[in-house]
Amino acid sequence: MRTFHVHSFALLLLAACPGGDDGETDGAPTTTSSGATTEPATDGTSEPTGTTDAATDTGETTDAPGTTSAPTTGPLDTTTGTTTDSTSTTGTTDTTGTASTDGTDTDPSTGDPAMLPGDLLDLTNWKLTLPVDTDHPGSPDEIEQPELATFVDPLYYHLNDTLDGVVFRAHAGGDTTDNSGYPRSELREMTDQGAEEAAWSSSRGTHRMFIDQAITHLPVEKPHIVVGQIHDDEDDVIVFRLEGSKLFIDLNGDDGPVLTEDYQLGDRFTVAFEVSDDHVDCYYNDTFIYSHPQAFSGAYFKAGAYVQSSCQGEKEVPGESCDAYGEVVIYDVSVEHT
Repeated sequence: MRTFHVHSFALLLLAACPGGDDGETDGAPTTTSSGATTEPATDGTSEPTGTTDAATDTGETTDAPGTTSAPTTGPLDTTTGTTTDSTSTTGTTDTTGTASTDGTDTDPSTGDPAMLPGDLLDLTNWKLTLPVDTDHPGSPDEIEQPELATFVDPLYYHLNDTLDGVVFRAHAGGDTTDNSGYPRSELREMTDQGAEEAAWSSSRGTHRMFIDQAITHLPVEKPHIVVGQIHDDEDDVIVFRLEGSKLFIDLNGDDGPVLTEDYQLGDRFTVAFEVSDDHVDCYYNDTFIYSHPQAFSGAYFKAGAYVQSSCQGEKEVPGESCDAYGEVVIYDVSVEHT
């Protein structure tokens, strides 16, 4: 098991959501250097406030209770949600904090309650894209290491009320990346301690991503969201997607296997991708579901809330409010390459 390095900081207190249309190659409140917007969310499921009708296209054309273990039929460790190999792109440290007596996770180095996303998730080799475009680097804003290690945003990226999961939220009026018309609050896989963008091949090695998560909110008019992706150098390859209550595997616009027809918001579940020999094996709640044959390169993993609805631009959904949003809570995410 890896030992997770964390940072214990005081949480900033401030006044004041892909069938074939998710698009991706990869406004609102201003974020500060510490990652906080000028308008706080009142809880883990409240509507964002103070958003603006921001720019339209994003960047990736593509681009409760459940189990918390990884697939028992796959190569992932069922007790930790990570694989046993130590050559992870997310470092060689434990990806979770230590549970406290009141059920919240704690910083293992101090025993104090987790206060930041970086206290719960190993963010060493990730960067974060937010659904806002401020004067922060990136368009829309991108939070990279080392800033990501201590970053929090009370609207779009923060701990949940029970301090055991990280909330990712994106609203239908959010800013988007260049080749997508949909907003996101989403992690993108990196390498070299977060300094370089990951780009690997389906034909060489074995590549795995595990996510323990719950979807907690959807946009109103088009209640669709992508919650885990493999993207290559041109488009999305395969994603986990929710449309209303149908949770399924999407194959770059084609419906793949259905995981459940009756997903209830707040239900916690696990998913995993494992790529080797030009196949993607997919797992849901510890069970192998499907193997997708496809060769691709320049690949990387993504995890978070990639909303598939917009109130503006080419992807505008009639009647969708710009304040409508999608939200995902991630309890654990890990990546391994062998």
